[in-house]
Formats: sequence, C-alpha cells, structure tokens
Amino acid sequence: MEEISFILFKPSGFRTNTNAVYRYIIAELEKESLSIDREYNQHISAWQLCNLWPRLLYDQLLYYTTLEQFRPTTKVIEIKGEDAIRKVKEIKGRVRSLYASSIIGNCIHSPANSQECEAHIKAIHTKGKRPKLEFRQLPYKSYENLTDDLCKELAKFIANISLYAMIPYITPYYRSAKKYRYYLIEDEFHSFADYVCFICDYLPQYSMKDAVVLSVILLAYGEVCITDEDNEEFAQKIFHYGQKHKMTIKCHEVSTLCTL
Repeated sequence: MEEISFILFKPSGFRTNTNAVYRYIIAELEKESLSIDREYNQHISAWQLCNLWPRLLYDQLLYYTTLEQFRPTTKVIEIKGEDAIRKVKEIKGRVRSLYASSIIGNCIHSPANSQECEAHIKAIHTKGKRPKLEFRQLPYKSYENLTDDLCKELAKFIANISLYAMIPYITPYYRSAKKYRYYLIEDEFHSFADYVCFICDYLPQYSMKDAVVLSVILLAYGEVCITDEDNEEFAQKIFHYGQKHKMTIKCHEVSTLCTL
C-alpha cells in the first residue's frame, strides 16, 4: 500500500553538516524504493512546534530546547511509496545513530504512524499566532530559579549533551561499596522540567546543570540513578519525597533487585 511520510530536519541537531545527512537519506530512500513527493525549506514557528509536540506547552525547558533546535529554517522532505511510514521511521533510527549531535539534539523527525503523519504535516503547513505560554509548575522551590533567561541558557547546554558528557553521571556508582542505589523512574505525568526541579530540591549535591544531565539520561533510558546510600533514614526520606510528588523511586540493592 502506498503511503505518505516525511522527514523534518532539526538544524542545530547535527554532529556534522546537513548536506552529508541529506545525501545519506537520499541514498537510503533509493534503497527502500521510496521517492520524494515534495521538498522545501520552511521556518517553523513556536506555534507550529507546539502543534507538532503539544507537551511543549507544559514543559518550559523542552519548549526552549526545541525552539533552539529549529532556528532559523528547516528542510522538509515529503516522501511517498510502499510502506513509507515504517521504512522512513527505520531510516530515522539509522540517521540518528550516525549523525545526531546529542540525545536531545536528535537531528531529524519522522512520524510513527499515519495519524501522526497527517496531524504533523498539517501542523507544518498551518500558520498561527505565538502560543500563550502558561507552563505547568508543580510545587518545587527550584521553579523560582527557572526564569526564561535561564531556560534559554540551559536549552543551549541541553542541545549539546552527548553520550560522552553523560558518562560521569552514569559511572560514579560502579565501584561503590554502598548497599543501595536509588533510581528515579520516568512516568507519563511529569515533565522534563519537573524532574530537573525535583532533583534540585531534594538532592542538593546536584547543580541545575547536573540535574539537567540526569534528566536527559532519564528520558533516554527510562530511569536514572540519583544516589547510593547505606543509610535507612535517607531511604525513608527519598521515598517520602517521591510519594509527596508522585514520583516513582526504586531501590536497586547491589546484590539483588528490590522495589521498596
């Protein structure tokens, strides 16, 4: 069955120049017997981004990070062919593994299914006013520090977090002699900014940028180790903080796996 799909370039999300990525994609499309229906450069406004990814309206850090990736214009390739959506999605995975500048700066987007394809193409072509930004904020003290200017500064930092930069945050506990490791688990309710502020509020050893890196790892892998302890009193506190904010905290015991 012939389908329509598309590839949306994220201009600041590349480890190398977009021409190399473009040539690679064209070659992959030819291998998959897919053809280009339309190709054009377009400015993607903040309003369009929020229609592409509605969760941006609730998450000020992801909003500014995504906005940063799409300056000033982006290339769009609309594609047609047999089983196009699945094939283009697989091409997207290969492109990201080869060319993405970071976990968040993942260089291109394509739809996951026909419904998303139709909605996203409509969003790309529909103009609108700048969205009214009313970001949801949970009761974390650190939200007081999360000004627009800081969000814009952190957006540039987030766009350049590579796997290499994440290593110091992943490895500190490998040689630890402490018995328990505490993991923050991703859920469907909390935003990226919520995770950052939760970590800053209750784990004061981390700076805002540390919390950002830990939250990027959380989004990439579904969980992140936030600390290790032998202290049972601390265990009660961290689980109390998690329950208070409906965050999922799990304890991995070094010798076995357990959930408290």
